[in-house]
Formats: sequence, C-alpha cells, structure tokens
Amino acid sequence: MSVNRNLHVGNHNRLACATGITRTWTIEPRGRDTYVLGSTTNVLVANFPGQTGRPVSAIPRNNQNNQRWILDPNPIRSISASSPETAVAEDRTRYTSGTPGTIIVQNNLSRYIYAAVSSRTPGVGQTWQFYIAAGSRLSWTRPASETVHVSTGVDLGTFRTYVGRVGSTVNIDDLTPNPEWNGVTSIAAANARYVPGSAGWISVQNNLRFSIYVAVMTSVWGSGQTGQFIVYPGTTESWSRYGSEVVLVSMASAPGIVQAYTGRIGSTLIIDS
Repeated sequence: MSVNRNLHVGNHNRLACATGITRTWTIEPRGRDTYVLGSTTNVLVANFPGQTGRPVSAIPRNNQNNQRWILDPNPIRSISASSPETAVAEDRTRYTSGTPGTIIVQNNLSRYIYAAVSSRTPGVGQTWQFYIAAGSRLSWTRPASETVHVSTGVDLGTFRTYVGRVGSTVNIDDLTPNPEWNGVTSIAAANARYVPGSAGWISVQNNLRFSIYVAVMTSVWGSGQTGQFIVYPGTTESWSRYGSEVVLVSMASAPGIVQAYTGRIGSTLIIDS
C-alpha cells in the first residue's frame, strides 16, 4: 500500500481514494501514524505522516480503539497560529480559543442548529441533542477531544461531524443543506450484529459514544409503544413485541435522520456504527 496525495491499496496499486473524494473505512491504530484498515480477513496497513491523506474525524464504534474514520485525501494545510485567537484550519474547520476542560461549539450561521458531543466514558457527560441559536454557543465538559455532531434539524440528511478539541471553540461557519433526501437507509440483517436477548422482547444496545434515538414498530396496532426513545451510551432498552419488527435508529444531533434495522424477537441489536 502506498499513500501520498492519493490512497492506493494492494499489489496492483488500485486507486482507493482519489484526491478530492472522501471515503469511509474501518480503521484501528497500530502505532505512531500507522493504522490497520478493513476486516480481519482483508487487512490493509496505512501510514499517514506529514502532507498525506489522514483521518480527520471519527464516528465512534464499540470502543475507543476501533472507530470508523473519515479519511481526507487532501493534503494537510499548515497555518501558523500566531495568537490564541488565530483560526487553525483542520478538516476545513475554523478553531478559536476556548476554555480549558471544555469543548465549545459556536453557531455563526443566521439560523439555529443542533449539536451533540460524544463521550469516551458511558454515563459521563451529556451526549444528546442540544439547540444552539444563531450567534450563540454551548460548551461541554470533556477531559479529551471528542466528536462533535451538528445538524440543521429541518433539512433531512444535513449533518456534519467535527473534531471537538478540548480548550478550543469549533466555529460552525457553513452547514449547507442537502439538496436531495434519498430516503431512509435500510441495514440488512446480515450486516447487523445481534446477541441473544430475552424471549418476547426486542432489545437495542448502544455501543456508540453518542446517545441514540430508537423507535420500534409494531405489526399489531396498539400492542406496544412506537414512539422515539433515547438510549444512552453503554445502555440497553427493550420493547415487548409478538414477533420481529422494524427498528428505526438515529443518533447524536439528528434524531430525524434514521436507519432501519430488523429487530429480532428474543435478540439484542447492537448499534456500534
């Protein structure tokens, strides 16, 4: 595998991620600037030093050492920070100084937004959706950098993730609405992960660092609650049903942007990506 401005993989030097195109990979750290990509049966090793493509933000998976990263194929932009208020370009994001021990999100748009900040430790820190008015800011207490998830709340499919640096302010200067909503994404049962649960119940376990929002449908009208419930990181919630049903799951700042899963009766659906 070679990495410079383009990401190539394999002995045939197949182009995997051209400059200007963003791809997502499952990636695990294996040392300084070195990561393993892919599954255990098809592992690639990548090195991201200097001016090469690099991981720029994380969507948490089942633990802090195994995350899905968004890989930016564009060169890193080096900007000198001559004063605490100098903006630093990272992932095309503008950062300014903040408060020690906190991650601040500043809404510089002319409209409100919603934001959520992940937490490495289940039960520590608020990880659900918060409203931020135009020109306003909110802060989250965190001991280390986390992922910031921002959405518009009304434009389906419009959200973005940022690196939330402790002691810095993430400036939201642009959040372009998605011009075309492609509908609900369905995750095939073969691509989902289940573990044994309780007979007569559909359970959902949240292994993310964000809160998720879950609604379990019912084929028998009036036989169970079908509203949207919050499931906090590291916790499990269950719904009594007669059989398997559709489960709608959303996350972080965007409870309206859902994915559909098969909720198997007597099993626990694991949400870790």
